[in-house]
Amino acid sequence: MSEIAQPVWPRIGLERHVPYITGFFHLNINLGSASACTQYFSNWMGRYRKLMRGWDEYETAAWSVRLRQSLKSAFVSTHFALAASEAKATGSFVTFYYLSYYAVLHAVWGVLYLHPDENTAAIAKPTHSKLPNVFQSAFCGPKGIIRYPIKEIMEDLRLRREYYSYRMPLNLPFNDERDAKSSTSNVGGIVKQCIQLSNLHSHLIMEAAEREKIHPVRIKADARQAFEEVFRAVNSQRHPVRGGWFLEPADERALNEFLTQGTGLTGHSIEFDHMYDEYMTYAGGGEADLDKAQKVKSLVYNAMC
Repeated sequence: MSEIAQPVWPRIGLERHVPYITGFFHLNINLGSASACTQYFSNWMGRYRKLMRGWDEYETAAWSVRLRQSLKSAFVSTHFALAASEAKATGSFVTFYYLSYYAVLHAVWGVLYLHPDENTAAIAKPTHSKLPNVFQSAFCGPKGIIRYPIKEIMEDLRLRREYYSYRMPLNLPFNDERDAKSSTSNVGGIVKQCIQLSNLHSHLIMEAAEREKIHPVRIKADARQAFEEVFRAVNSQRHPVRGGWFLEPADERALNEFLTQGTGLTGHSIEFDHMYDEYMTYAGGGEADLDKAQKVKSLVYNAMC
């Protein structure tokens, strides 16, 4: 008797709708079929096009900042995930839970920066409860593009992060291998799939802008202050005592580029090389920082391609 061949999901699903070299392998599997991929792409394309019909130049500029922050979140969440693994290897569960939680938080946040129903001011300062709630509703579920129970996992990790941060115990109350395995073992997979999802939506935004004839904009002199406020609100926060904004060198450079060269809406996999060059470029931590930065860059690239 001959063996019955098992169906194999094709590697080309969502990729058919993006005219650039990029990969969505895990998202294809989650959606389950080529037709489901097409439907997903079409549904969100319609939502973005509808949103953009009401845009002015300010909104285009604000969304260019959101796109950059979303891509930055891919690097940040990967960095946290790697650091969590290092903490676990040393037996520091306090640090492990803390970093695991923030790895997932930034992965989810990076996607929600591209959610068409979220205004810029709100998504720049979300609550810890809002992120999992909105993400779970928009992207998870039995037929969702993300199959992880994100809300449950984030709430579980948040409990551990807060327990160790505010009520540091004398002994370890949680055993990773038994009590937290369902949450912590999924961190790497969640980060990878969220990077693929934010990359997908960045290309949806890029194509929607082309279809709606949304062009790159130059920041006019009378709009400069408002744009700088948006950029700083998304990338940093005011000092609670002194009141001034803090921006790290790569963000300062990006702000200057936006102001002098203008802004546009570009997919993550296209902008990857530019952020690759900026990520940890100004770090002064020596070989350990350089080694981790290289691992992060490689993981983000592999998630997208």
